[in-house]
Amino acid sequence: MKMRLFGITWFPLFAYWSFLLALANGRGFNSSGFYTPFLIYTITSSIFIFLAQKEFLRTKKDPISTISKIYSILICFSISSLVILCITLIPIDKSLWSSILIIIPLIVNIFIYSLSDYQNEQLTQGYNNRSQNRRDSLISINEWEKHLLLLQERYKDDLILNKEIERVENILNYSSFFRKKDSNYILSELKSTSNTEELLKLLRLVN
Repeated sequence: MKMRLFGITWFPLFAYWSFLLALANGRGFNSSGFYTPFLIYTITSSIFIFLAQKEFLRTKKDPISTISKIYSILICFSISSLVILCITLIPIDKSLWSSILIIIPLIVNIFIYSLSDYQNEQLTQGYNNRSQNRRDSLISINEWEKHLLLLQERYKDDLILNKEIERVENILNYSSFFRKKDSNYILSELKSTSNTEELLKLLRLVN
């Protein structure tokens, strides 16, 4: 995989570098007119390749995020490559501006890359939080089910209390109440008392 990836990334880049050098040869460039921007391009294009390889070799991939990042890299890399080609074909004495034009796509791409990483981190964190809340909710519901069954068995002759227990059982899997901290507090209070009046009062708090 790594060797094949090297072949489809670095080999074409080496070939493009050679093409630019061959194109510039004998066109009367001075060292600052072409070779300075070309040196800047070799650095920026290498960074683009490293970023692309990083995405291809990432073990845990989000396909949408990976495709969008690679697409961004290709667009910015193409712009930078087009700029150096124009500089090669049309000699420009102002190498500083030429170099800046080559670097700008890389800066834009790094900004997009960083923003995408931040968004992915926020999405992952949000998903983990929701998953944890869901797990906590399932644990809470399971604890409630067990204790309600225990109460039904223990106070089976108390019709009023059993009616309230049945009401809570009916909303157990639907009410958002059991995803709140209050539900754990009330459950703890239910477990700590055997007074039917108190039990009834606590169960009526469930909604």
